[in-house]
Amino acid sequence: MTSLPLLSLELSADDINAYGIVIGGSAVIILSYFANLLARRTNIPSVLVLIAMGIGLRQGLRAVGLHDIPFEGLILELLGTVGLIFIVLEAALDLELTRDKPPRPSDSPKYRETFAISSAMENWRDKR
Repeated sequence: MTSLPLLSLELSADDINAYGIVIGGSAVIILSYFANLLARRTNIPSVLVLIAMGIGLRQGLRAVGLHDIPFEGLILELLGTVGLIFIVLEAALDLELTRDKPPRPSDSPKYRETFAISSAMENWRDKR
């Protein structure tokens, strides 16, 4: 159990329920929206603003006395994976293929380098 001295609140894994998940997800979406607004006004990339907000939020929670968040690693892994999927999908939506710029042929050096690197990484991962 983690106790919050300023708020006199105790959190445990038993306290996580559907309402907490919905409220937490809503808070993440609202913070992301505000980060996007801030990024537009300051011309700072939104990814950097989100990273700074995450660091600030973590430090704020530590200042309040919440050092151990239940399932913190699982939550961070899930949000990171979903964020990466969104980044890739957004980049794919912005991609324009025209006849003026055809995709690289499979015999180009960049294609072979990328394939060799990914094959080497997969072999290394399988050996572990």
